[in-house]
Amino acid sequence: MILFLDVATRTGWCAGRPGEEPEYGSKRLAPEEAPPVAIVAHSQLFIRELIETYRPNVIIAETPVFSGAMKGKTNHKTTRLLQCLPWTMAATAYHEKVFDYREMAQSAIRYFILGRKPTTGKAKEEIMRAMEALGFDPQDDNASDAIAGWLFACNAIAPQVNPAHTTPLFEHKQADLRF
Repeated sequence: MILFLDVATRTGWCAGRPGEEPEYGSKRLAPEEAPPVAIVAHSQLFIRELIETYRPNVIIAETPVFSGAMKGKTNHKTTRLLQCLPWTMAATAYHEKVFDYREMAQSAIRYFILGRKPTTGKAKEEIMRAMEALGFDPQDDNASDAIAGWLFACNAIAPQVNPAHTTPLFEHKQADLRF
């Protein structure tokens, strides 16, 4: 069972076994006006819920973007929070006896799904459209990114298994069609 997380204040998640239909969604970790410490505390509760529900063997999160890449796009408090959340969830998973925690690069996930580098400023929209084209119905771009990450993780962990709904994904790689 693979649990993939797109970690943010609204965290996207996708859980399933390679070759089977996954479950997915997104959840705001705390009210919008909540201080960072409350968001971190709620992230621990949320990851415990996911672990109890899905019993994953491995938890994979998108690698956090380093602070220099976000310069001018966000503030120090937000950058610090986005760096802290994945480690908090990983530590909580460790306490829950899920010892296999990994990270995967957002750029590699997007390239795998789209077959190309996404258009600048339109990556989330393009991933959402690609997930819908594969038959998924994500509630928002956080869930969409988590589904994309889960598909990428399935391919990395169990490349011999073709995940549910992905025939068009793998056909476009052979036919050189693009989303």
